[in-house]
Amino acid sequence: MSDAPDPWSVRVHRSILSSEMPSLPALQDNNAADLVFDPAGASGVRALETYRDVAALMIDQLETDWPRAAAIMERLAHYVTGHLRTGRDDVVPSRPLVYTIFDMGLCGYYEARNSADDLRFAAFIRAVLAEAAGRMGGIVLAAGTRRWCPAGGVPLSWWLEDVDSRSVQVHQRRSGADISAALSAFILCDADRRILRRAA
Repeated sequence: MSDAPDPWSVRVHRSILSSEMPSLPALQDNNAADLVFDPAGASGVRALETYRDVAALMIDQLETDWPRAAAIMERLAHYVTGHLRTGRDDVVPSRPLVYTIFDMGLCGYYEARNSADDLRFAAFIRAVLAEAAGRMGGIVLAAGTRRWCPAGGVPLSWWLEDVDSRSVQVHQRRSGADISAALSAFILCDADRRILRRAA
């Protein structure tokens, strides 16, 4: 599967930049059941670099406003990688899940563009965490006897270093685990958490 920026991301970011929010039914349908694992998917760093090609203007605006956002996006890319992909449907083609998470973070930031400083940054973080939790909370990856659960606090990129990615399978849980705490612990620093508390 190609790591090239997909047409949906281009549409989302063109719409944001032109001040017209797109209709995002598939992006907002938080359903872990549509996730697949692509053994040839991009590493976290490469997935973020590819995404920047499409969303450069929005990311530059966010990082100029809040430079800490760059580290958050990089850590998130390591946690999710480009290996997890959304399933294909009639509206949105299969794409790396991390792109969808970034899209929703940037949409949250854009929607809060007229708010106070802390609220803009908090909107980005909350949207990223909500999308990741909604999409990934119900999955477990398995490779032989090794398991990876998003709520475990270990980035997927680290887990993949010790397994054969060609053997990875996605399993669904009956009820999804809340991964927000584990993800927050990895992607946020103390300064970020203080901003979230101020914005609460």
